[in-house]
Amino acid sequence: MSWEWVGLCVIAIIAVLLIVFRKNPFVKKYWKYALILIPAAVVLVLVIINKRQGGGTNTPDDLGGAIQDIKDDLHEANLTASVEVTAAKEKNKETLQKLAEIKQIADKRERLRRLAALVG
Repeated sequence: MSWEWVGLCVIAIIAVLLIVFRKNPFVKKYWKYALILIPAAVVLVLVIINKRQGGGTNTPDDLGGAIQDIKDDLHEANLTASVEVTAAKEKNKETLQKLAEIKQIADKRERLRRLAALVG
């Protein structure tokens, strides 16, 4: 049993004892402090337990890559939408055919480059 769980048990025992002996003059005097400190201590211990068990597994590098992928997808969607709007305004079937060809490209960077070139 780790020290965090022991700490939680001690905090729980203190809380129960304070509730049981709340008529005691000493407990009455410090009751308002106990109502603040006991939940704060419980939260602190639970946060420590969560961090130790791998609750914070996302590193900045992992998040940076995911964010960049999302940005690329949004950029691609914006370019595709602008090409479709331009083609719809001009009623240009040739532009729509080029867009269909570009959408079939598997490489994301090449697809983005061609979409940007098609937008102008």
